[in-house]
Amino acid sequence: MRAQVRAEEEEAAAEASLVQEVIMEAALAEVLRKRFDDGQAARDQGQGGMASSVITICCLLGAAYFWLTTKQGSRSSSTLKGLEFIPWREIDLLSEEERLGVVVTDCTHPGVRWCLTHHRQPKSLPPELRSDSSTGIMLNALKVGHESVVGGEASKVGCNHFDVDGFCAVFAAMRPMVARRFDALLRETAMIGDFRELELRSDPEKNLALKLCCWLNALERGEFWRPFGKNEFDAQASVHDADKWGLFTKPTVLDAFEAMLRGQCEASDARLLEDSGLNQARADWRSEHARVCSDAAEMTRAVGSDAKNKRRFERFEDVGLVALGPLERPVHYYALFGATKGLDVVLTMIRAGEKGVVAEVEQKYTTFVDLESRPTLPRVDLTALARQLDDLEQAYSSMAEGKAGGMAGGATSGGGGKARRWVAERPVDSGPLLRLEFQGQPLSKAARYGHPHERYPGLGPRESEEALLAEVPVSRIPPEVLKLTVVAYLDQAYGRSGTPSSAVPVEAALGAGGVERSPGSGLRTVPKKGWTWAEVREFNEVCFKKRLMAGAATS
Repeated sequence: MRAQVRAEEEEAAAEASLVQEVIMEAALAEVLRKRFDDGQAARDQGQGGMASSVITICCLLGAAYFWLTTKQGSRSSSTLKGLEFIPWREIDLLSEEERLGVVVTDCTHPGVRWCLTHHRQPKSLPPELRSDSSTGIMLNALKVGHESVVGGEASKVGCNHFDVDGFCAVFAAMRPMVARRFDALLRETAMIGDFRELELRSDPEKNLALKLCCWLNALERGEFWRPFGKNEFDAQASVHDADKWGLFTKPTVLDAFEAMLRGQCEASDARLLEDSGLNQARADWRSEHARVCSDAAEMTRAVGSDAKNKRRFERFEDVGLVALGPLERPVHYYALFGATKGLDVVLTMIRAGEKGVVAEVEQKYTTFVDLESRPTLPRVDLTALARQLDDLEQAYSSMAEGKAGGMAGGATSGGGGKARRWVAERPVDSGPLLRLEFQGQPLSKAARYGHPHERYPGLGPRESEEALLAEVPVSRIPPEVLKLTVVAYLDQAYGRSGTPSSAVPVEAALGAGGVERSPGSGLRTVPKKGWTWAEVREFNEVCFKKRLMAGAATS
């Protein structure tokens, strides 16, 4: 019933807007006609002929511009019809002609004409649609009245996975009138959710976009499981997150999210309670929100301007790296990456007892997609860096334990009797994470995507150092050595080995093919937009490999 009332309201609003457009056109036509007649009469009487003609022409041009912009605005509001969500597996069952009515977002599909996504695809989107997030692209399409969603053949929208950006984009397609009204808020929500970069200079308590992210996260975990998890009872339901989309496209949830957009948290809770099919009717988003606010305050202190904190927060702009830590405790990604805006590789070090740190090098999602707002460097294969760190781990662990040598296969023992090894994903992973692991206990994709405080719950008070080392893979490499090793590796990867990293700013002028000539160091890789996966692979297999071999020959 509520959905029907909403549909009738949207139809009435569209009709009223169309009527307003017709009235506006008629009124403008009358003004133009009268002005033209007055100008003609003045010319006939010889009264200021030239001046009157100029005024008439200016009036005509101004009125015409006003009419065109008004008409464009009304087109993108009066003709907006919400699309219906289609489960991913059903798209493949459609005929080629039927797929003309489908638009996909935050992903690609080879059989669909319009893929409104920030993911890399063979055919670039028109400039007027491009944005950092898929939600931004969908909102741009609604704003300009693009044929993919307005006035064309599209009647359905699909997405092959569930996340904050994907949901906001689908919501915008399903309820375009509401989306246009909350355009800026939806864009900010998608950016925080996808890139996990909270603006630390703002007050997190008052950040409604942050609350929306926490609301979506809580409902997803409360009703299902964390991202990249699986349905233990029905594996097929987990394919393309079909089970999650079944819930999040229900009118009940869409209404509750719309209430959250308006800042009506209690109304949102009440709407969810109306659905008896929900296991957790009231999304427990407030606990995550409180955690983010606390961690944001911690990170704000950590990146402070005093001399002590300068060593805990360093930006190496030319290789796109931020070095953070040692931090006193693991924090939520929204707060952690909030301190890294504008750069794409993060070295995080967290204090672990008196003898070491938990350290990770992560390549952010900003280099997985086609970022529109700024150029980026290509992702680097971190496998060789993992081997370098293994060697350092053996050396420093031996010194710490007062004995020589390591364990078989390059593994080391850092106490607690467990073998450890540095590992990393390939550059094509959504978020390659270089970290120290216990052998035989690999981190799952869900754990790697999860927040640091979830990944290392053992980082806390322990009865003894041995108890900590038995539960957490602690690195014995000193933080300063870790940092310098990572910087040197990226320097070599991007062809900057001959120049200190901190002294070279990110280049504004981009060379063809992502390289430029640098005095004394030959060709070096520079940031650019529009990296293809083929180019990233070529960079690693050709450019970087040659630089590694050259470095080995001179060492």
